[in-house]
Amino acid sequence: MSRARVGIVGCGYTGERIVRALALEAAPQPVVTTRSPARAAALAALGADARVIDPLDHTALAAALRGCAFVIHSVPPGPPEEPTAAIVAALQAAEVTSCVYLGSTAVYPLEVAGECTEDTPVEPAAERGAARLAAERTLAASGLRVALLRIAAIYGPGRGLHVRLRAGAHRVAGDGGSFVSRVHVDDLAQFALAAGDGCVAAPAAGAPASTCRIFNVADALPMTARAAADLVATRLGLPPAPSVPAEAVHESLRGNRRISRARARAELGVTLHYPTFAEGLEAVLAEEAAAGAPR
Repeated sequence: MSRARVGIVGCGYTGERIVRALALEAAPQPVVTTRSPARAAALAALGADARVIDPLDHTALAAALRGCAFVIHSVPPGPPEEPTAAIVAALQAAEVTSCVYLGSTAVYPLEVAGECTEDTPVEPAAERGAARLAAERTLAASGLRVALLRIAAIYGPGRGLHVRLRAGAHRVAGDGGSFVSRVHVDDLAQFALAAGDGCVAAPAAGAPASTCRIFNVADALPMTARAAADLVATRLGLPPAPSVPAEAVHESLRGNRRISRARARAELGVTLHYPTFAEGLEAVLAEEAAAGAPR
């Protein structure tokens, strides 16, 4: 399909990979915003129309985003304050009707029996998840066509379990039997663009102009914390990560959730580049090696 212009507000780690994906498509130059002049320069070098704009400045945002088919909201919750209301105001002023939110599975309970689906009741265990849920609710009430992506642990070059293990900083909670779902950043980029395309597609006859769809985003194979840590340690020739009491690690490392991507697979039509963490890890290490990072 011929893609119209995409906007990314808060273009950080994931946003940069989306910019790269758009360049590979030879898509129109995306307009992206960041608070950092250095990051803006790096994004411009990748072909983006990069603007240094605070996401709370809805007037400047609206001027930058006018003409975008959809906007990807990639700004994490505050401080100094949650930016979603300002982003919504900017989109409305710019007459951009569709938005994809890069959220988090932290809105779900830490422990979920069986598969965690979009119908699992939300129950954030910490302030981070509560802030994500508040942002979702602001977007859902906005009148825009919205796709809320609840994203599992993101990994990729320079980010993830292998980085913590190399630094000797990773700890496994308890016996390591809790399940963790992950997604390679390039597969997340695919999901974000597909969700945006779905938002701007003409609604079916009789469907409301404003809709809100929720999609879990994860790879195909949740792994236990111990299995994932041992896989990486063996691959890197490092000693196993030590086990510590669950309360000694960040809540993001002690949840027990097997995230189901069944809805996203059915509705967004994304074929994963890296269906499992093992495949994604090899790709990450190869990319880092090509860039001169340690193996």
